[in-house]
Amino acid sequence: MRARYFLIALSCLAMAAMAEPQNKTDKKGRKQGEWGKFYPNGNPKYIGNFKNDVPVGEFQHFYENGRPQSVQTYIDATHSKVVFYEPDGTTIQSQGSYVGKEKDGKWEYFNKGVLNLVENYKEGKRHGLQMSYNKDKVAMEEIPYVDGKI
Repeated sequence: MRARYFLIALSCLAMAAMAEPQNKTDKKGRKQGEWGKFYPNGNPKYIGNFKNDVPVGEFQHFYENGRPQSVQTYIDATHSKVVFYEPDGTTIQSQGSYVGKEKDGKWEYFNKGVLNLVENYKEGKRHGLQMSYNKDKVAMEEIPYVDGKI
């Protein structure tokens, strides 16, 4: 009977270990595999994967209440797309792309899920038209930018 309880407990521990990120590094100290960090309440802060210290695939960040804060998808070592959410975890706050840690390309910003601003970036600086919209998605203002300057 004790052996049965021991096997059940061992199985539960093994399943729990597989469910949580491992946060492992290789011999060179590079992050490998699934990584994550948790809030004191046990909810995940972020979960994602690394290969040779480089983020790969999807990284999810969470608010302390456990709802999604952002989902960033790595296309390669330097390019990623990201969606940021309101604290409800479902309403999109903004979305766009990064090259490295700099915004690049089209970024959309929302107010309570309604598009209200579009900005274009090049190497982290506004470049191209910035367009603001009213609640009916009619362009109210267009401002041209070149290398971060109007």
